[in-house]
Amino acid sequence: MNKRTKLLSRTLSYASGTFAKLCLLCAFFLSALSIQAQENQRISIDFKGETLESTIWYIQNRTNYVFVYTQKDVAGVKDITLRGKNKTVSEILDECLEGTNLTYEIIDKKIVIKKKQSQQVTISGWVHDAEGEALPGATVTARGSKDGAIAGMDGRYTLTIPAQKGLILTYSFIGMEKKTVRYAGKNNINVTLKSGVGTEMEEVVVTGYQNIKRRDLVGSITTVKAKDVIMPSFTTIDQMLQGRVAGMVVTNTSSRVGTAPKIQIRGTSTLLGNQDPLWVIDGIIQEDPLTLETSNSMTGDLKDIIGNQISWLNPSDIENITILKDASATAIYGSKASNGVIEITTKKNTTDRLSVNYTANFVIGSRPNYEQFNYMNSKERVQFSQEAFNWGTSFAKEPIKQPYTYEGLLRMYLEHDISAEEFIAQRGQLETQNTDWFKLLTRRSFSHNHNLSISGGTNKFSYSTSVGYSKSDGQEIGNSSERMTGRIALTMRPVQKLTINAALNGSVSTNKGFAGGVAPMDYATTTNRIINPDVFYQKTATYDYNDNVQSLGYNFINERNNSSASSSSTHLSASLDLK
Repeated sequence: MNKRTKLLSRTLSYASGTFAKLCLLCAFFLSALSIQAQENQRISIDFKGETLESTIWYIQNRTNYVFVYTQKDVAGVKDITLRGKNKTVSEILDECLEGTNLTYEIIDKKIVIKKKQSQQVTISGWVHDAEGEALPGATVTARGSKDGAIAGMDGRYTLTIPAQKGLILTYSFIGMEKKTVRYAGKNNINVTLKSGVGTEMEEVVVTGYQNIKRRDLVGSITTVKAKDVIMPSFTTIDQMLQGRVAGMVVTNTSSRVGTAPKIQIRGTSTLLGNQDPLWVIDGIIQEDPLTLETSNSMTGDLKDIIGNQISWLNPSDIENITILKDASATAIYGSKASNGVIEITTKKNTTDRLSVNYTANFVIGSRPNYEQFNYMNSKERVQFSQEAFNWGTSFAKEPIKQPYTYEGLLRMYLEHDISAEEFIAQRGQLETQNTDWFKLLTRRSFSHNHNLSISGGTNKFSYSTSVGYSKSDGQEIGNSSERMTGRIALTMRPVQKLTINAALNGSVSTNKGFAGGVAPMDYATTTNRIINPDVFYQKTATYDYNDNVQSLGYNFINERNNSSASSSSTHLSASLDLK
């Protein structure tokens, strides 16, 4: 019995030991497979001019690796251009760190980027132009390092940097083409730089027809960026320019939505002609809107809501604005520019990656009420009229007989058209009327804007498209503005020296206002509260061609609902530019 127990014990001990060894072997094998799978992870990459840090984030977001590095070490590695499909992480890092003083080490799921341990190397030489003249101030930098040197008055330089494999030096000078040289162990490197076309660092001003260097342009010019003037409460760029540019006065012609402001640059240049500045968008002169006779009462409000030359433009599509203020602009645009020129440059396409942007703005205003004004209520208004009559104050015009106004009711009583009891009863009704004209004719203003833009592409082909929608309900009931815009811009470079720009812009807008003489806000602030809003009270007639009619029935709400001014416009433009 004891022999059997010992034998069973030895058998179990051997089996358990063998099982443990098999488990350890399997764990080691699986770990090796995991490490091998991580090292063999492949991704596709297409970068041009990117930094090392953005490349690291790109790899980290698409693999299981976590990078460890100091920002100071990788900050100097820029202009990484890399393209390939199904590349391993090691292959990508080898190409990114080539010619730098950085190396990497893979530890499990972590990749550590660190500086190479190396000795110092000193490189010297001279930098000349094609004619053999020294270039004092030329810069020499090492790729991936903040170390550099500047050539002296004789064009000579000395650069001391850590020695590293594949070191790349960059030589540059203003007005010259950059030149890169791979260090091959030679400590004396002499470089000749060639003059480059278009490398001069000069400020350029867009005049609409062409791009002119600042030193070649004579005149008073102000340039502002659209992002600095964008205001969510406005829907057009002309309203946003108010108070932003010295010498330019932007005056609101009306407080209603959909109206275009009046713009003057450095005062008035003419008394009888057009006083508006010339608008130019991407080199295209914008035509003046339809002109209306402002002295005609039927077009009094319509002239304000008809819009101006750029009412169709979505402010979110604008990159910058240039204002030409003085008479020198006429040398470019002719007599049309005598009132100044406002040039708008729209946004360009992006070529590095797909970009999708959406913005929305909501603005809610307050509705006016009688607590904001020191106005009389119905009872105070009746008492005031009675006191004025008792003091012998005469009327400017004889009041019309009617029971809807206190003056008309008093005349009916004095001329015995109604009895004293009827007069007192109707007077008591007028004293308690207290019509809230603000509640009937106004509301909370509300506006909302939505903009969606998509852009992307490559150096050969890039695109940009945007859609915008804005809707504004004014403070006065019946006043509104609605606009929808769309834009498509394409840039193609079939060959190196040819660029084709094509753009298509479209806009549909509708502005609603009021007919001549209909002003809800003015009526609410000037009409006494004893008038019943549902009745048609008598009002003095003002028809010049019918003197026999002394008065007409009038109800403001009926007048507002059955007479209005509305402006609907559709804009479509296309442009093609070859350069």
